[in-house]
Amino acid sequence: MSALGAAFFAGLRACKTDMLLSADSFYDRTNMMDLRVVSTMGLTREDAEAIRAVNGVRAAEGIFVQDALIHSRDEEIVVRLYPLTEQINTYLVTEGRLPLTVSECAADEHFLSSKGLRVGDTLRLESGNGDNLSDVLRETTVTIVGAVSTGRYMSSSRGSSTIGNGRVAGYLVLPAENVIPEYYSEICVLFEGTRELNSYGNEYDTIAE
Repeated sequence: MSALGAAFFAGLRACKTDMLLSADSFYDRTNMMDLRVVSTMGLTREDAEAIRAVNGVRAAEGIFVQDALIHSRDEEIVVRLYPLTEQINTYLVTEGRLPLTVSECAADEHFLSSKGLRVGDTLRLESGNGDNLSDVLRETTVTIVGAVSTGRYMSSSRGSSTIGNGRVAGYLVLPAENVIPEYYSEICVLFEGTRELNSYGNEYDTIAE
């Protein structure tokens, strides 16, 4: 009994370490951001360039993020829309491929399985607040061409929203060409030297802070 208890305890101690190492490896594979700069007033290319010029910054990439509604099986669902990025917060394709045209998107693999959707389905996006989503997107009807995952989300929670039921069910990834605004809602930042470090270690915290 003592041997069984000791083995069980050792397994539990090792489990946490292995999980953290796996998460850190996934962050590296998807170039997970070290810092996110957010503004409700909007950020500009000049802001991104100023951040890139800061000593110790490896990369800074601005994106425009938008929430939207879709309807599936008589359910109103909130989704978060991200433009496809080149350097930071990239995506791992688990099925299909990344979108190539403005009429395509990739979808959160967890979202697809939880909502009974699949690659090949077509979604019609709505603003959810009475605004015209065509002011933000060049194409609001998109076909899912791939399932993806990203280091931005490491749990089943996808965040909250001001539209719909207030709960984001999943995310969609659109080609950057589909996004009309030239300003950013957030700028994601990578620091020099953090990729080689454990994201849960003290040395990483010192650089990231």
